[in-house]
Amino acid sequence: MQHQQLFRRSYSRCLVALLFLLGHTIVVSPAVVVAQSRAVPGDYDGSGATDVAIVRQVDGVLHWFVRHDNGFVGQVPFGLRGDTPIAADYNGDGNVDPGVIRDNGGFSDWYVLEEATTTARQFSWGLADDTFRTGYYDEDATADAVAIRAVGGVLTWFIRGSSGSTATEVWGLEGSTPFAADVTGDGVDELVVVGAEAGFLRWYARTFADAIPLPAPFFGLGTDTPLPPFDIDRDGIADFIVSRDVGGFRQFFIRLNNADLSAKAERSLLLGLESDTPTIGAFFPGQEARIAVFRNRTAFASSFIDLNGDPAAAMAVDFGLQNDTLVPAVGPADDNDAGGLATVCPATTSFGGGILWKPSSDHSGQPREGRPAALFKRAQPGKSCIRLFASNGEVIGALGRFHGTPKYGDRFYLGLAGNCGAPVMDAGDAAAAAIAASGSPEIYVESRDGLCVGPADPRQRTGSL
Repeated sequence: MQHQQLFRRSYSRCLVALLFLLGHTIVVSPAVVVAQSRAVPGDYDGSGATDVAIVRQVDGVLHWFVRHDNGFVGQVPFGLRGDTPIAADYNGDGNVDPGVIRDNGGFSDWYVLEEATTTARQFSWGLADDTFRTGYYDEDATADAVAIRAVGGVLTWFIRGSSGSTATEVWGLEGSTPFAADVTGDGVDELVVVGAEAGFLRWYARTFADAIPLPAPFFGLGTDTPLPPFDIDRDGIADFIVSRDVGGFRQFFIRLNNADLSAKAERSLLLGLESDTPTIGAFFPGQEARIAVFRNRTAFASSFIDLNGDPAAAMAVDFGLQNDTLVPAVGPADDNDAGGLATVCPATTSFGGGILWKPSSDHSGQPREGRPAALFKRAQPGKSCIRLFASNGEVIGALGRFHGTPKYGDRFYLGLAGNCGAPVMDAGDAAAAAIAASGSPEIYVESRDGLCVGPADPRQRTGSL
């Protein structure tokens, strides 16, 4: 079964790990690999949910323990004492793979244990004092290695693509906290840095390919701890999160982002103690991501996962021992979901009664002329970009909000040049893309809070206002 994949191949995985520890390399013919359809951050087994991963030092060796969403715990030795764990999807199969970084005479060697091929792979990248991240910059859904170094008061990013290509980018000031995250929803990570400014935190981001700076919003106090941006509300756009010490407890503040980095909404949550280690994950398939904290107790460890914003209702999961180290949930935020419509649209409603699909607009002489449109007088999305899905849940396009009027509600148009990073499409193109993805021309349009509208043939007028 899919959720049994990681660490269940105990013989081959442990053999690879043992030979890696002894300084040898081996390639083992893999067992049958189940193709993955969606990459969820921190998902080691392709179940569609974030798993909790910890590492433990035993006799100079790092042991990885992964607790899956079904309760099964996998274990494998990989790495040596003093290595830095850095897990990511290093082969693009949709599963997160264990990885470590090792100091080698002032240089950094990366070792990756790949799930799909059961091989141990090594490459050198960065200096021992660099800050390390993984990102997804070349649109292949395979993790790229990132070493970030302060040079002359600014941050220099050294990016090694999964294919071996390299890039050097300058972004951020020394002392800023760097992250790799997709804050525009185009499937490619941006360079993000967070620094204190005038008593607040300011978030600076720029695109990778064309080096375009994005709006730089303030969010959080200068004394807050910025956490890695994470797509909380499942719209394909990473959101900003900070943690604040409030009387020995942890309070989290979340800023839900639109693709232009304007604020969609803000939330706060009190969860855990100041000494807890925070993390974020999609722990429940098909639901919004949740805040969690990892707590080392006297003899064992527990994770506390937010369920509904009420700290009294947080779910406690006993897993691990004192002094274990939590491995952050990482992985590509893959918005091309072919894992089934219910994965991206937990609820659906039909066109009509205030929602209309038009295969072609009639704004003569304007860029919107001939463009398909979705009009919402009810179930208004509340965002600037919404996704267009095929009937199997795969993203095939995006619609951008033009403006809203009392008569017609919010109007979204498909395929305007440069609109939401989506390709230019007409109704026929949308039908063809849906057929290529799922075998059916039917489409669904994203609304809000997990609600989608459909089905509809994009070539036909459907619904009413």
